[in-house]
Amino acid sequence: MRSQRFSLVDLAMATSFVAIVTVILTPAVLNARTASRQQDCANHFKMIGIALHNYHATHLLFPPGRIWDSDPLRPAHDNGATLMALPYIEQEAVYNAFNFYMAWSTVQNKTACNQRIAVFLCPDAPMHSMSEKVDPVGGPTSIAYSLGSLAWLTHPTHAAAKLGPQPEGVFFDNSAIGAREIVDGMSMTVFASEQIIDANRRDGSAEMTGECSGAATEGKQHFERSGSRWAAGHPSSNYFNARRRPNDAESDCFHGTPVGIGSLNKVPRSRHVGGVNVLFADGSVKFVRDSIDLRLWQSLNTRAAQEVVDPASF
Repeated sequence: MRSQRFSLVDLAMATSFVAIVTVILTPAVLNARTASRQQDCANHFKMIGIALHNYHATHLLFPPGRIWDSDPLRPAHDNGATLMALPYIEQEAVYNAFNFYMAWSTVQNKTACNQRIAVFLCPDAPMHSMSEKVDPVGGPTSIAYSLGSLAWLTHPTHAAAKLGPQPEGVFFDNSAIGAREIVDGMSMTVFASEQIIDANRRDGSAEMTGECSGAATEGKQHFERSGSRWAAGHPSSNYFNARRRPNDAESDCFHGTPVGIGSLNKVPRSRHVGGVNVLFADGSVKFVRDSIDLRLWQSLNTRAAQEVVDPASF
């Protein structure tokens, strides 16, 4: 009997020890998994950076953020930069299946657009790509391109009409920016960052009420197209601006005003703890904290404002 009692005590002690070790190690395991997912996401952004530079080597320009023309019969109408990068990430088959004389939203391009491409997704992104109510015509993407600092209109023509600031980033509607136009330095200019893919994926609910002018007090409405279409140059799925810090507590907004041209107040977002992965024009990827100084963040999202930025400050 004494031996049995000792055996039960030993078992209880061993069980307690295992429980304590599990409590101690679980956070470390979870942190390791989180760091791994963040690094995997960063690696995907590095591949996008290489693709954009290979595009530049071929065309002497970086791809336009969106090719926009009022005539929908023109080539590549409303198609975005990510679509142009396909041949440079070993996705020639999808690229060749795309009819560039048709918009991404047409039936002819549905099969190509609905392809789920791993490089465009961070590991934390939801893997579903279709709504049960409305077909969004497109596989999801975690990539959004920097429109600039204070800019909220995606098209420079409307900005020139004094409807809003000119896009200060590398990517905007009909952009044709080469390396020489990035005066602020390649390592100090943001190319792209993360966006959280909306799980609703255009579920048929109301998308927006009122105009989103990009003012700091706005951004109180969610929209259902964030990250929903890698092929599209649609502002809500393709761009962000730096009016607010990454992962800002205020929600994002988008509105198609003026008609056909997007206005937005949208920041980079991720499920990583404390920040987002950011692709810079030199191809490097840095983890930018949510607490970054707002003026510094805005400076990094201009291509030629000639701000003085300390590389060690972020």
